[in-house]
Amino acid sequence: MMFFQDGEFPVCADIIRNKLIGLEKSDPKVFSALVECIESAELARQAVTAGRYPRVNIVNIIGKTGHPIKYIGGMYSGECDPEVKNLVYVNRHVASGIERDPDITSYFERTLLHEVVHWGRFIAGKSTRIDDREAGSHFEEKAYGLTYIGHHGFSCS
Repeated sequence: MMFFQDGEFPVCADIIRNKLIGLEKSDPKVFSALVECIESAELARQAVTAGRYPRVNIVNIIGKTGHPIKYIGGMYSGECDPEVKNLVYVNRHVASGIERDPDITSYFERTLLHEVVHWGRFIAGKSTRIDDREAGSHFEEKAYGLTYIGHHGFSCS
């Protein structure tokens, strides 16, 4: 995983470098769910290795007018565009919230790893769905015990 916005988002950088890098050892349950949902131990390991893809990019997915700024946009906290295979996006409002309140770091972690699941599946040529369930939300259920509600009730195409 790569991240180059440390100056603007130091708390997010700390989460990436000290929690997500090395996830296989630091949180085997979450790593196991990542492997299961990506369906590749190699890609899961790559994703949580320093200096390897994906690159994390914090952007304004939703503009001030409520309209997406770019195609990757929508109402989501993160995005992974299959056309841009080496990037995963986290919405700036999520990262800014974590910077203001580091006690809610788990939301950033879940959002980022949700998108990493999509990244890994895109790289491997797999569907965005696992057994007719949205893959990222399925991961959140497996890794964190969150109730699966089909991508928070919204369509994910």
